[in-house]
Amino acid sequence: MLKLPLPAAHRRLEPMPLKAVLALMVGPAFHIVQDPVHRLLSFERCNTVQNYSPTQGKL
Repeated sequence: MLKLPLPAAHRRLEPMPLKAVLALMVGPAFHIVQDPVHRLLSFERCNTVQNYSPTQGKL
């Protein structure tokens, strides 16, 4: 996979806020919880997303 060329959409990366980058990395299954007093970020599973199982639909 490392030998494949970078997709055109990823060749031009623009500055993004950290919160947006983290949201892209964890995907829709989690949302970011921010603690401004202790300057911490954590993630919680969203209730609206169905539980994912890698063996789902396979025998």
